[in-house]
Amino acid sequence: MTPGARDRGATTDTLLAAARDELLAVGQAEFAMEGVARRGFYSIGTVYNRWPDRESLLRDLGGLVVVPTIAQALRAGGDPAGAISWVLGTGGDDVLLAGEIMLAGHMMPAVRPASLELWDALVAGLAAHLPQSMAWYVATYAVGNALLRAIDIDGPDPATGRVAWLADASASVASPLAATTPIPRLDSVEVPVVPGPERTDDVAMALIGAARILLEAHGAAGTSTRGIAASAGVTTGALYRRYDGKSRLLADVLLTQLQPDRYTWTWDLVQALASEDPFSDAATVVANRLIAVTDDAPAQKVLLQVGIAARSDPALRAQIAERVRIAHAARVDMVRHFAETGVLREDVSPEVFAWGFQAIPVGVRATLPHGVPLHREVVSASMAALLRASSAA
Repeated sequence: MTPGARDRGATTDTLLAAARDELLAVGQAEFAMEGVARRGFYSIGTVYNRWPDRESLLRDLGGLVVVPTIAQALRAGGDPAGAISWVLGTGGDDVLLAGEIMLAGHMMPAVRPASLELWDALVAGLAAHLPQSMAWYVATYAVGNALLRAIDIDGPDPATGRVAWLADASASVASPLAATTPIPRLDSVEVPVVPGPERTDDVAMALIGAARILLEAHGAAGTSTRGIAASAGVTTGALYRRYDGKSRLLADVLLTQLQPDRYTWTWDLVQALASEDPFSDAATVVANRLIAVTDDAPAQKVLLQVGIAARSDPALRAQIAERVRIAHAARVDMVRHFAETGVLREDVSPEVFAWGFQAIPVGVRATLPHGVPLHREVVSASMAALLRASSAA
C-alpha cells in the first residue's frame, strides 16, 4: 500500500472518489491519472504524490473502496433475493467497477491482487446467502452483465423476474432433479450463423493474426494499427487499404474467434432437455461447454480484449452488439418453445432465461486469466438448479 493510501485524509478520499467516477466513465483501458485530477479538481502532481502510476491507484481503488463496499452491502443483503437484487440492480456500478479492475488485472500485475480480492468478496458475500454453486453463478452472471452494460448492451431488467428466478434456483439446489412434466422434443433448433471475416485475402489474414497475437500479449490498450501492421510485416497503408480503422479490423478478429460451430452445442442442449433425466443432462451439456471455453484460454483472452477495445470505440461496440443480439434472439426462440408448451414457468420470461447464455461467458472470460478455477461440479449444480427452478413442474 502506498504512503498516501495509508493516510486516508480528505484529499486522498476525494481523489479515490474521483478515480471511481473516472473508471465508471471511461473504463480501465482509458483510465488516466490526468482524468482523475480533473474530476477531483486537483493538480496532477497531487495525484502522483499519492500514487506513482495508474496501476497503484487502481489497486488501491479496488482494495480500499470497492471491496469494502461490496462486502458491506452483501453482508446487509438479508436474504438470497436481497443479495441477488443488489448485485444485479442497486449495486450495479460497484459490480462494474469490480469488473473493470478485474480486467485491469489481466495486463497489470500490480492490480492482480486487488482483482482476486474483488472476486473473492463477490463470491463470499453471495455465499453468505446462497449455496456455493449459485454464489459462483450469480457472481459470474453479474460481472458479465455489468461488462456488457459498459459497452451499451443491456440485459433484461431485474423487474422481469430475474431476481426471483435466481433466488428460487438457489433454494432448489438440493431438490430432486427429475422433471414431472414431460419436456417436448424439438425437431430442430435455430442456430445463429457466424459470418466469416469481411476480408480474407492473405494480407488481411496476416493482419488479423497479428492483431490476435498483440491483443493477447499487450491487451487492447497496447495494440495499435501501426503495431499490427509491423507485426504482420506490411505497411500501414496496406492495412488502411483493407480496413478504414482499427475497429473494422478488430471486428474481423472477433469473427475469426467466433468459430462457425460456436453455437451448434445448442442442439445438444435441446436433445438433453428431452431425455429421461432432462435437468441433469442439460446441466452437463452447459457445464461441458463452459469447461471447453476455459480450455481455450488464449482465444477467450482475445475476445475479452476486443470487448475492452469496444468500450471506447462506437463502431466496434455496434459490431459486438449485433452479434449478441443475433445470438440472444436465437436462444429466446428456443426458450419460447418451452414457454408455449407449458414447460417454462410463466413468471420466467424467455428473454431472462436466454440472457444467461450471453452474460456467463463474459464473466468467465473476466476471471479466466486470473487462474480462478472453474469446477465442473459447481457449474453442473448451478445449471441443474436453474433449469429446475425454471420448470413449471
